[in-house]
Amino acid sequence: MKLILKKKPLKARSNIQVLGRFDPAGGLERFESKPFQQGVILLPSEAVRIIEVTIPGKREKLWRSALPYALEEQLAEPLDEVYIHVLTRHSKGEKAGQTLVMVVSQSILDHWHKELEAADLLISGVFLCPDFIALPEPSEQEDHCASVEERDGSKRYLVRTGTYSGRACYASVWPVVSASLQCHKPINALDDFSRTCRHLTLAEDTVRKTNLLQGPYAARGQPGRQWFKIWRMPLMLVGALVFLWALQYQFETHQKVKRANAYENLTQTLFQQAFPEIKRVVNIRAQAKSRIKQLTLEKDRPRPVWQLGRIQSILIDLSVHVESLEWKPGKWTFKIRSQDPQAFEKAIEQLNQLALPNRSLTAELKLKGMDQDFASGEIYVAID
Repeated sequence: MKLILKKKPLKARSNIQVLGRFDPAGGLERFESKPFQQGVILLPSEAVRIIEVTIPGKREKLWRSALPYALEEQLAEPLDEVYIHVLTRHSKGEKAGQTLVMVVSQSILDHWHKELEAADLLISGVFLCPDFIALPEPSEQEDHCASVEERDGSKRYLVRTGTYSGRACYASVWPVVSASLQCHKPINALDDFSRTCRHLTLAEDTVRKTNLLQGPYAARGQPGRQWFKIWRMPLMLVGALVFLWALQYQFETHQKVKRANAYENLTQTLFQQAFPEIKRVVNIRAQAKSRIKQLTLEKDRPRPVWQLGRIQSILIDLSVHVESLEWKPGKWTFKIRSQDPQAFEKAIEQLNQLALPNRSLTAELKLKGMDQDFASGEIYVAID
């Protein structure tokens, strides 16, 4: 037994075309062959029973659980072999608790379901409804009846007793059935029911209320929606994996940026400790290289005292007396005198040949005076 409940009544919005019908023998006759078209498939009303029962209670869960047992005495089949579809229920007033249901055998409904699926009609927008809704709604005084002629020559009677209720039977049992109805003779005759249904449109609210393709028998969606329904879980799994990968990537990137900032702060601290004389840091790498190179050259460069010692040793060897000297960065000035004027030229020659580590030396002589005893002058030694 399966039970379906439509919670909220739907208002009429439009009419829906009839696409086909199941004949009493169970065969599907299709009127329209357009793919994915919305419409109604009519089923023989002899296969369904409309029953009204009263079930007290306001809580849906309670009265729904009691519904099958309230119907048990009125059904010939076991409860687990029928499908129960709730049409309407009154929740207030004198009729509170009155519930109108449609009952159909599950085996028959399974057959219709397979036929629709084989015909590619088991899609969203296709409804399966009893054929009594093809008749106009009855008046308060009289039910609406019609005699129906099938193509195989058999004759049926359709009766619509309410907006969502009705029944059908063959001509052989019509006298018995008509005795319990307010209509004892058909109002009109439909000689070819299939031809009549071919051009028929039905109210959408009635169609949706009486539709049996709900719950476990619900129609599948359009091909695109069906594809999405099949691949929804794999896509969700892929999406979850992508999300986790993005989350991990963001976390690793954050950690790398954090470490890079820590290294940069540490580098800047070490740079300031190593080179306190540099106040403005623009490019640590370039400034560090330049400063280290400068310190290396300064380390290898001879000190002025050592340079003076080398120069004085040459002058002493040549008996050149240094009267005074002056030092400016990169340049020595010696005031000299000697008894041998030729010693000045020898001193210049030896000084120009003097080799200093990582430096070059240029010496020049300027004579100031010469007499019989002494010669005086100045030697300029430039060191690059």
